[in-house]
Amino acid sequence: SRANAVYLYNFENDRVLVSKNTDLPIFPASTVKIMTGLVAAEALQGRLQETVTITRAMVDAASGFRMYLEPGEIVTAEQMLYAGLCGGYNDACVVLAYLVSGSVDAFVAQMNARAAQLGMSATVYTNPTGMHNDRMVTTVDDIVRLARAAMENEIYMKIVSTVKYTMPGNNLAPSRTFY
Repeated sequence: SRANAVYLYNFENDRVLVSKNTDLPIFPASTVKIMTGLVAAEALQGRLQETVTITRAMVDAASGFRMYLEPGEIVTAEQMLYAGLCGGYNDACVVLAYLVSGSVDAFVAQMNARAAQLGMSATVYTNPTGMHNDRMVTTVDDIVRLARAAMENEIYMKIVSTVKYTMPGNNLAPSRTFY
């Protein structure tokens, strides 16, 4: 295989089918959203209907794949979980960071603390979206640890198992559907 690192694991029978270089440092890319989703789902449990008004700072902090949230737009925590995890939108992940921790930097600190709790000793997060940063690294071993923890979270699993979600229209935008 041409992949630098591989880990094929069957969660149902706890068997590793194929593994290669599982401790090799790699860039996490969108697997970062697993940690973003886990930290947000844990923090927002019981607060899913809480609303947040999108700010210019939130919009400005997002790059890459976006749903183009607008300053002044009113959304719920649950909608942002679906947009970030089901839709993969980076601006929704930034909004989740603000909702949970008040800023992207504080949320990233929380992501790194949660990684340490899970024993992900080779992982360093620098943002909640997975946008490339040379300092943001992980290993396949650490991603598997994270995936196991995320699978235990009911809210996270419900959202990432959703094939299609329609976010209702709000004060500034019509309804949007994510796949």
